[in-house]
Amino acid sequence: QSANTTDKVHVPSSEHVAEIVGRQGCKIKNLRFRTNTYIRTPPRDEEPVFVITGREADVREVRREIEEAAHHFTQLRANRKCRGGVQSKQIGGCLNNDGNYGRSNNPGAEIRERK
Repeated sequence: QSANTTDKVHVPSSEHVAEIVGRQGCKIKNLRFRTNTYIRTPPRDEEPVFVITGREADVREVRREIEEAAHHFTQLRANRKCRGGVQSKQIGGCLNNDGNYGRSNNPGAEIRERK
């Protein structure tokens, strides 16, 4: 059995943390379960840094997924700032079993938001 390793992943803001963690922690719980890692989620009043502990390959996978999710959320926020009026976004979250944040199992499903 390989030794555990620990890594830290910085994300841009506490809003990114909330998006990555998901409602009631559903996204981060899924990620922990799938990768068999311990992931410390930063509280809102601390620096937005996730701490991941597990087998080296699993820790790398979690790092990749968190970085991908943070990048995706940054892109969504940038797109929202560029558009006015009614905005839409793909549903990504608790129903997403494949771990691809921001993508739905039903690609046609959308939520409409008003500014």
